Amino acid sequence: LHRTEDDHLRERAAAVVPDARALLRAGATGRPKAADTRERALYSAALDVGVRVVGPDGSFSGGPQPASGVPLPARTGAPVTVRADGASWRVLARPVRTPLASGTLWVFASDTADRGQQKLVRRRVLVTTVLAAPLSGLLAWGMAAGAAAPLRRLTRRTAGLDPRTDRVRLPVERTGVTEVDELAATVRTVLARYDEQAARTAEALDTARSFSAAAAHELRTPLMSMGTNLDILAGHPGLPEPDRTEVVADLRREHGRLLGLLVMLRELGRGDLVEAEAFRTADLTEIAEAAVAEARRHAPGAVIALDAPAGITVRGWEPGLRLLLDNLLANGVAHGADADQPASVTVG
Repeated sequence: LHRTEDDHLRERAAAVVPDARALLRAGATGRPKAADTRERALYSAALDVGVRVVGPDGSFSGGPQPASGVPLPARTGAPVTVRADGASWRVLARPVRTPLASGTLWVFASDTADRGQQKLVRRRVLVTTVLAAPLSGLLAWGMAAGAAAPLRRLTRRTAGLDPRTDRVRLPVERTGVTEVDELAATVRTVLARYDEQAARTAEALDTARSFSAAAAHELRTPLMSMGTNLDILAGHPGLPEPDRTEVVADLRREHGRLLGLLVMLRELGRGDLVEAEAFRTADLTEIAEAAVAEARRHAPGAVIALDAPAGITVRGWEPGLRLLLDNLLANGVAHGADADQPASVTVG
């Protein structure tokens, strides 16, 4: 608004400068009629602005302008604002020089309309701000609520999950929000690792229970036998030498059997807790041949036959397979003999 008004003032000042110069010449030569004519021409050229020409012989003024007593700035290279009596004016000064006299041309334009427009703009900005602030707040809240809705749904779903008591897990559901989908994937990964660890823990507990039961079962018989023999020795100090020798020999056999069981139980524990990397392709024929040869050395009187073609393979834990065959052969030799003939064991 100021720029438009200032351009208008400059245009009017440029238009009336020649008439102002002629007015000063007429006043300096003392020709009242010519001065009056030039003054009318000046006012006609000024049109919608107020003008004031101040010279050495007085001042000539006309049109809307502040009172003559209102102080004006000494120099104005550009339009300035002058306020007086509740009104304000945009004022532009131009020097006017002639060979006979010099003075100053003042051009005035009231900015009351501009100030009214400014007030209107202020009111509109204020009203717009008052209305837009809550609306923008509601809009931002709605957008934030919409963006956070997938996260709230994920929170509700995960809040009811208890991996210790149920097996319900997060379904794979894409929300379109990258961060929420990544968080859901992370939660699923954590729950899957928890399930894996819980399964391994349960498996280890089952293995420990099974191992304890096997150890108790295997150790009970030799320990009871050794306890019986010790009771015989303690209860019969005068036991004949042949009987004492037989009891001591029986104790030695049970002791050796107990040591063998401890070794076997150690291997059993290793087998139950063996990792998957220990399983590989094993040749059953070779394992059976080695087990049969070992059993023949321990029981030379037994008849042990092997009927197995070469090249029989299986994926498994080789030490465990050998332990299995050793136990089976030992049981067959121990329980397959009778009073008339030694044991006869066939491995097929």
